[in-house]
Amino acid sequence: MTPAKGFIGVIADDVTGGASIGAEVARTGHLVDVVRTGQPIRPARSIVLETGSRYLAPSLAAQRVHDAAGLLTDACAAVLMKKIDSTLKGNVATELAAFSAACPGRLLIAPSCPEVGLTLRDGRQFRPGGPGPSVLDLLSPSMAEPLVSLDLGTVRRGSGEVAKWLRQNPDGPVLADSETEADLATVVAGAADAGIVSFGGTYGLGAPLADTFLGSGTAGLFVPPVVDKLLVIAGSASAATAAQLSYLVAAGAEEIILDIGRILTGEANGEGERAAARIHSSSASVLIVHTAAARTGEDVKRHCARLGWNERDLANFLAVPFSLAVQAAPGHALYFIGGETTGAVFDVLAIASLAVRGECTAAVPFAVCTTTPQWPLIMTKPGAFGSESALAGAAHTILGRRSRLHNLPQEASQPGIR
Repeated sequence: MTPAKGFIGVIADDVTGGASIGAEVARTGHLVDVVRTGQPIRPARSIVLETGSRYLAPSLAAQRVHDAAGLLTDACAAVLMKKIDSTLKGNVATELAAFSAACPGRLLIAPSCPEVGLTLRDGRQFRPGGPGPSVLDLLSPSMAEPLVSLDLGTVRRGSGEVAKWLRQNPDGPVLADSETEADLATVVAGAADAGIVSFGGTYGLGAPLADTFLGSGTAGLFVPPVVDKLLVIAGSASAATAAQLSYLVAAGAEEIILDIGRILTGEANGEGERAAARIHSSSASVLIVHTAAARTGEDVKRHCARLGWNERDLANFLAVPFSLAVQAAPGHALYFIGGETTGAVFDVLAIASLAVRGECTAAVPFAVCTTTPQWPLIMTKPGAFGSESALAGAAHTILGRRSRLHNLPQEASQPGIR
């Protein structure tokens, strides 16, 4: 297939997930804007529209997706993608159904994420710990037409066979098995040959979409600006994030632990001011602000359950001290972890869009925000992504010897630009 002229339009229900797709596309040499809901778009480059809809009522989430798809279609996107959570959190079925109804032509869904060991076989998600939910069963009740399953055997026979199968089975949205990055590339190439331009999936799908539909871009390799300090804002309670924070502290980063009990009982501003004072007085090159979620997570879950809170409700409380910490760090590079927390902090800081320039490590973009120039570099990461040394590697990439980190393994001490 000859690459199309135009751009890729992506719809994502949270900012870190959307930015991860932006990082993939930028890796292939294309500029990408991550634009938050209600903000204007620039059709001259690929666009990720973040709808902030993961924890909205299903009807409102569907409307936001429908409107975003219409906006991207009117802007003449060459290909559309609905980004879903890799672990299927949120309004996945409702949003994909709304996307399918609004997007041009047939929808192909390929929701595997090889980067974190999530695959799809026989319509079922498989996780590192074993079989997960049936994606076929999860999505089918919401779709206007019967969902058809493209099996892994056909995928492994090549893109030509995928295109042939799609032409022989022309009706209904498609759920495609895949286990590897090569499988995803085969699925996308075959779908493109069959005339499909609308896709659903997660991290891992962006690069093959860009390669297939846009070809190689002209943007050169992004070189991060010279900065002296990195501030990590960690709002994820995932085990992966906990391991990364522990590793980074052991390597010499300074941690500032917010008292979650005080935050949840009306002292959020006080905790933020305490963190800001620590940042002002610190000589460390790498600082982490977090709530020790690995230790306090169960108490927080009980608190949220008692009040009927979802992850975004909690994030809105955490955004107050986190934002005060960020405001105390002009000139720092920023690294945000966790989609809902990042979105809530961006709301407070009025960060309405990001210009993605490259990919630091898997799912982590190099980005800038022209409306907030006091922070020269912004990175975001979904909580579940990355190896134990991912944060340390990113710090070394950005700061080099200025990070003053020690005992880094080989993979963490090498530049991480992809």
